[in-house]
Amino acid sequence: MRPGRFGVLAFHRVDTSCHDPWGLAVSPQHFDEQLIALHEIGTIVPLDRALEISVASRFRSLRPQFAMTFDDGYVDNLRHAVELLERHDATATVFVATGYLDRPSFWWDVFASFVLESRATPAGLVRTAERIGLITAAQAAETVGCDRLVVHDQLYEALVRRPNEEILAILDEMADDAGVVLPTPVQRPLTTAELVELASHPLVTIGAHTASHPRLTCLTPEERRAEILEGDQRLNELIGRQSRVFAYPYGNTDAAVTDVVRQCGFRYAVTTEPRWVGLREDPLLLPRLPVPDLDDASFRDWLWRSG
Repeated sequence: MRPGRFGVLAFHRVDTSCHDPWGLAVSPQHFDEQLIALHEIGTIVPLDRALEISVASRFRSLRPQFAMTFDDGYVDNLRHAVELLERHDATATVFVATGYLDRPSFWWDVFASFVLESRATPAGLVRTAERIGLITAAQAAETVGCDRLVVHDQLYEALVRRPNEEILAILDEMADDAGVVLPTPVQRPLTTAELVELASHPLVTIGAHTASHPRLTCLTPEERRAEILEGDQRLNELIGRQSRVFAYPYGNTDAAVTDVVRQCGFRYAVTTEPRWVGLREDPLLLPRLPVPDLDDASFRDWLWRSG
């Protein structure tokens, strides 16, 4: 790993999870080991400050630099991650989808628990999804005899393109058809009070992540602007007006979306493109390295292979 390299590390949750189909959770023990490794290999720096440093200055550093980020705004960022950040004097930026504050869960966690844990059958879920027009007959035929995880992945890709409230209505209908009650996962978003507490911590900065966490490429320009501005303005109301970094929900963007983000006044935005930050990056399309749930030795090996 070359000196002067800069990597933005992407996390979501620091917790244990029975069902984690996207690999979003890193256990507290592994997160602790990863922070130790990062301090030994390089330097952990605040994302916003690192982005203000000139590229030339950054690449003159004698050690690799790492900025820590968390997406969505899970409560375990406050309950578990902060304690470990304090232990290792490490900074992090948490990107918060403000429309989920005070809600019992994120829709994708409800969906994962529903498909992977409930007594609803994979075949029954596919039949309902076809009946309500979520998937086509051809798509339904592709999942005949498939296990729950395959069905989960197919239906998720259809759901994620829909507006948030429509997704919730679809899940209610699918649960009614299956004769089950939608689960309430243990993992949940921050409350408003918890966000204010998290934002007051000296090692934490808060970034913008829209209001309802939609796939921005599926929205009209007006809807994109409203989502982006509503999320940022709500953060202004709760924790004060400031210049923030933006994170694209699901890492989903294109030239038109990036242009709206620029028009909304953001100077920097991060994607989920899995690589180190290069010498000549568009500041609104910065890559990040999604961190797996790895122990010390595996994490160090992953870092070396990544960089």
